[in-house]
Amino acid sequence: MRIRPILSILAVLALAAVTSCKRSDDYVPQPYVCDCGNLKWRGSTFELLDANHILLDSTEAFSRRYYITADIQAEGEELTHTLSMNLDSEDVGFGLLNLDDEDSEFSARVYERNDNDIFQPYREYQAIEGVVQVVPAIFGGSEPVQFSLVLREVDENGSLFGPEINFTGRFKVLVVL
Repeated sequence: MRIRPILSILAVLALAAVTSCKRSDDYVPQPYVCDCGNLKWRGSTFELLDANHILLDSTEAFSRRYYITADIQAEGEELTHTLSMNLDSEDVGFGLLNLDDEDSEFSARVYERNDNDIFQPYREYQAIEGVVQVVPAIFGGSEPVQFSLVLREVDENGSLFGPEINFTGRFKVLVVL
């Protein structure tokens, strides 16, 4: 009499095991894209993977450190090739920020990681000129940013070298108050 409940349980488990396993299509990973902007690097446009911000100074409501990143892998490259930028400003409240010999209303650093380049997989660039336009999210919400920068590469000693590189783009971040 005890065998009957045990056999019933085993039959239910066997039926569940047979009917619950189904073959599905092979997994195809979908690349993450934030739909938050794009950038133009060396003549090609790339969608951003991410755009974020933090307060550069917790006592200043309009201070910003923006961070953006994009996959810039070219056709034929098999390994990681990404570009990221930190853009810092003590006050984005006026909306138009300049960087030139007389004004430094922001600073920007760009970092390139190219695992396909065995000789120099990491490069760093500094903005030497440029304009950033911000529509500050005074009451919170979406904060659009456009930038047009001129970069030069930075060597291990912190010195600028190489040709000037034009770097442009746009992105938006969500400001939560």
